[in-house]
Amino acid sequence: MRGRIRRVTVYETIDRFYIVGCDVSGMRFRLLKLDRIDSKVLLAGEPECDYTKEEILELLATVTESNFGKYVRGISGRSNRKDTQGLVERISNAFGLLGVVKFLEGYYIIVVTKANIVATLGYHYIYKIAEVAMISLAVDASSPSSEEQRYVKLFQSVDLSTDFYFSYTYDLSRSLQENIMSTHWDKDGRRQLISDQKFVWNSFLLEPLRNNLVSEHWLLEIVHGSLELHLFRSQILWDVSSSPNFSFGRFSAFVQRRGSVPLRWSQDPATRGVVGKPLIRIDIHEPHAQTAAAHFRVTGEIWQSHNCNESGENTVFKAVNYLNQFLPLSENICYLSFDVARCNKLSSVSSNVLTKMEEIGFKAVQAHGWFQSFPMPYTRSIDYRPSLPDFKPLLSGDKRFLLQQGISRTNCVDCLDRTNVAQFVLGRVALACQLYAMGVLDNPCLLCLLLTFLLSSIGCSWQYAGSQLVHSIKTYKKISAFQERSRDVIQTLSRYYSNTFGDYDKQAAINLFLGVTTDYCAWMYDDDYLEKMISTEYDRSEAQEEQHDYAKIREANWLSLETCLRPI
Repeated sequence: MRGRIRRVTVYETIDRFYIVGCDVSGMRFRLLKLDRIDSKVLLAGEPECDYTKEEILELLATVTESNFGKYVRGISGRSNRKDTQGLVERISNAFGLLGVVKFLEGYYIIVVTKANIVATLGYHYIYKIAEVAMISLAVDASSPSSEEQRYVKLFQSVDLSTDFYFSYTYDLSRSLQENIMSTHWDKDGRRQLISDQKFVWNSFLLEPLRNNLVSEHWLLEIVHGSLELHLFRSQILWDVSSSPNFSFGRFSAFVQRRGSVPLRWSQDPATRGVVGKPLIRIDIHEPHAQTAAAHFRVTGEIWQSHNCNESGENTVFKAVNYLNQFLPLSENICYLSFDVARCNKLSSVSSNVLTKMEEIGFKAVQAHGWFQSFPMPYTRSIDYRPSLPDFKPLLSGDKRFLLQQGISRTNCVDCLDRTNVAQFVLGRVALACQLYAMGVLDNPCLLCLLLTFLLSSIGCSWQYAGSQLVHSIKTYKKISAFQERSRDVIQTLSRYYSNTFGDYDKQAAINLFLGVTTDYCAWMYDDDYLEKMISTEYDRSEAQEEQHDYAKIREANWLSLETCLRPI
């Protein structure tokens, strides 16, 4: 079968589950069988052949006849009639399998029962999950233990119907540039690109099925994010004889990252209830910046160079300077520490903090560019007063695409809202440059006055902190009225309550969903501090040896330089 399975129906018998799936045409079917003999052991079987509609109906009829009148023996030892029909339809017209999970008493199947199309990217449809169902593989699942029920309740507290997306044909874990520029093809002419597991939320749930050699046709990989669509309806008239061809779209994308400070740091849980800025402590002092090096190494495998726009402490600055010694000049990490709070206090209405950040944003966007499916228009290259004077576009080998050659990574030490503001400004500047490259705008700076209301970080704030923005864009523009300031105070108290009383349960549920907590009770765990999570790959002796070797290299370079400069 080519392509993903689009519709799934789950049937149940006493001995096993039968999962029937069909492709987009509705003419080819596949069958997946999950045994129920021992619910604590996952046994899956999948025939290699495809079925027609008549063949799959005949197979289901055979299963119904073979299971007619069977009895099931429960835990109490009594024999109870399961169903006189033998084959029971549990779920029909589902969208796919998210995986399986086991707590204490057996496996559960997780199925997407409802999803909505929220966007299209070219010919690819993007779905948002609306409803999910969990089905126990146990024969007698009517009386689970209290501990099992607690695990199930904690697992289901991760609301999969909020901000989770998937696509049958498009890899949402990769950027548009990666998906378009991929050159890996299989024998059937399909593009092969392994998904980035860092952004796939259900990789732990799919692992048992993959270990049982279940084909990828059944599996859905979901990502967590936010999608905003704004549609402006206008009546447009044009001359058909002179109009361009509207059948081919133009695509453009800009990628930026947000994250924590790339260090081993934490805040004292005892100061969690303190209003204000809790003290930050560095858990492990790394003279060779192994953690930061590992993070930027993974980023560099995709983007080759980095533009690091951060608000951080002096330790990060030292780590970046240390790493730049071992990087080529063209791939150096540009570290910028910008105090948003201090600049906001000293700014005015005419010259606020957003104006300063826009200047930084234009420099960052010109440094690493953006991706678009067409080269820069010729009229932009011959502009006698270019709006992007420092921009040097990087084209693909065939000169068809404009490539993004770096990435901006934004973080604040302990403030979610300031990170949102930095990403908002950088995204707005990038959007202005993209529309300027398409010929929509004559000057990218004009967009700063037009689209201030289109981008917001409210969804991101709900995902991270469980509340709305404490300081919105209006706060930093110095135009917020008394009502806006009152809202900021209310949201501050709401976030304080959420962080104090809700963070433990939220983190425990996410750890259970991602497979982090597998060998202990998740609700007894009130700290993310594990020895295996903070262990470094270098011991003290290796670090000392590397330090001595580095000193010898520097000494040898200094001696050779002194020899070259010695007068003859």
